[in-house]
Amino acid sequence: MQTRKKLPFFGLALTVLLTAVPVFSQDAQPLMIDEVLSGTRKEARASWWGYDAKDSTAILQAAINSEVPRLIIDKMAAGPWITRPLTLVSNQEIIFEEGVEVQALRGAYKGRNDSMLNLVYIENVTLLGQGTGATLRMFKADYHTDAYEKAEWRHGITLRGTRNVRIENLSIIDSGGDGIYVGAGAGRYCTDTVIRKVICDGNNRQGISVIAAINLLIEDTIMRNTWGTAPQAGIDFEPNHAHEPLINCVMRNCITENNAGDGYEFYLPNMDTQKYGAITITLENCVSRGDKRRAFAFISRSRRTPKPAMSGLVRVVNCTFENSGSPAIGIDTKANDDLDFEFTNLKIRDCGVNSSAPITISTHNYTDGAPLPGKVAFTNVTVEDSVDRPFLRYSDASLGGYYPSHVGGAITVVRDGKTTTQALTQEWLKATFPSRIVRRLPKVDLASVELTPVEAAPAAAAFQGLRFRRGGDFLVYANQGEAIEVKAYYGRLAKLEGATAKVVLTDPKGRKTELGEIKFQEEATFTLASAPMTGLYRLNIPGGSCWIELRASNRPIAKAGIVDVVATIGDAFFHVPDGTPEFAIHCWGEGEEGAKVTLFDPAGNKVWEKDNVTDIEQFITTPQQAAQVGVWKLRFDRASKAFHEDFHVELYGVPSLLSPAPGLTFTVKK
Repeated sequence: MQTRKKLPFFGLALTVLLTAVPVFSQDAQPLMIDEVLSGTRKEARASWWGYDAKDSTAILQAAINSEVPRLIIDKMAAGPWITRPLTLVSNQEIIFEEGVEVQALRGAYKGRNDSMLNLVYIENVTLLGQGTGATLRMFKADYHTDAYEKAEWRHGITLRGTRNVRIENLSIIDSGGDGIYVGAGAGRYCTDTVIRKVICDGNNRQGISVIAAINLLIEDTIMRNTWGTAPQAGIDFEPNHAHEPLINCVMRNCITENNAGDGYEFYLPNMDTQKYGAITITLENCVSRGDKRRAFAFISRSRRTPKPAMSGLVRVVNCTFENSGSPAIGIDTKANDDLDFEFTNLKIRDCGVNSSAPITISTHNYTDGAPLPGKVAFTNVTVEDSVDRPFLRYSDASLGGYYPSHVGGAITVVRDGKTTTQALTQEWLKATFPSRIVRRLPKVDLASVELTPVEAAPAAAAFQGLRFRRGGDFLVYANQGEAIEVKAYYGRLAKLEGATAKVVLTDPKGRKTELGEIKFQEEATFTLASAPMTGLYRLNIPGGSCWIELRASNRPIAKAGIVDVVATIGDAFFHVPDGTPEFAIHCWGEGEEGAKVTLFDPAGNKVWEKDNVTDIEQFITTPQQAAQVGVWKLRFDRASKAFHEDFHVELYGVPSLLSPAPGLTFTVKK
């Protein structure tokens, strides 16, 4: 009989010590790999390809590329799996053992679109965390430093044109973009997608973005603490193109919480449902809690040009919206949209306590008196409100003569221990929201007139105060041989980030010249030594989601069309030519945001003043006022009550051009 030799004490201690030390690298197991590659094994462990505690990218990618049907990402004693972006393959189930953490390699992800897991044009893929789940962790704070080009697309998981994908029981933390991006590409959409028991926490742009989806189920999922780059929503449905559908999209038992933007956001002005299918969206048993803006925000209108009518059904059933910073519900649609909204068994608690109402609805029309074909129905909806205010605010955003005839049902309000129920009858709606309609003056088509400077030899001017939201194109006039010199500043809006952008000058013949770059939160001067020809140039200064402030120019310069300003205190100037019978100013805020506006004639007389402009306002001059030929001034000030941020202005009857200095204005050449 063989007797097992006892280890001396120091030998036993050494053995225990050796087995307790984590292995920071592990060699591959070629025999196991060969069996996988030959098809003998249908299940494999990532560690068979090795492990490197510093960078396991090549190891993980090789394991994925084996196309083994079931790949287990094993929990390593040494710590997390560190990786650069990975590309997944079709027909594979990836199992993350309980407690596994996959981390983004620090210092990598320098590409603007570098996502951790990339599923592109593939099908039949499952990402599943076992037990209490697994974690995908990126490092958002790194991506906000100067070492990285500013971008909003460093997602945790990217889906493009996929079919039959399931993501379950994972936490996705601190990505540089969205926790999960459900996108499209080359005319292919994500179909049959399930996202279940996922936590999206602290991501940069959204918890989840949905660009295009057919048969999407998101359930038992939490989207919280999003902040960094707008819109900063819990989830944002936002097609980029007309052909991208949102069909049979269901959210069930989900929570949005403490996001810097909206909870559930639907931004859909790019869609064309007439050609590509009506939207069908359901929120069931969902909660918005403490989101900084709206709990539920739906926008289909576009301010710039008429868009096709949108059709579809949006159902919100058995949901709770509480403690949002802005109204619980914000619906902003086109007047001709054939959209039905059904809010059933909904509870609203203390949402937007500094807003005018917890529910806001607005319509934007392009034809006066057009019907409101869609319906907004409230059934068993309760508003618990600590503020004495109306429960509903309606805005006819184009003064087209509407009242909310498409709204119906009833809403119960609980306040100070009292409960009242208001039936939303046509009689009550007409009396509460009387229609407003205005006389429309014609717009001046800038493409059909020739613009020329008011002053033939203007002096260079410096100025501050006009902050143009998102920057964009500025019209600049120069004679052949003249130098063009414009100074601008790229400013921050709230917590939004900006990225270095190229500044491009387009000459009257369409030829482009790069004049340099403008950096976020920096001032820059852009110069062209000699204009190649006389005429109107376009200077493009991008401002991302933030703003551009013009600070100096030696040539006439103006912003055209609908002019978007933000948090602006300053003066803008425009020219009224001889023979103008009358002109009008349209101005409005964004939602609850607004400004105070004052209009002065060329002699400096105050002609019109309006405080707290949030809903659209129109001022039409008298013929006597319009006869005051010359440069008029429009002053923007902080409103006494409205939140001072986004504001919009458009001129009718005269060219809609706003300049930052009186000597740099334009007029129509006779």
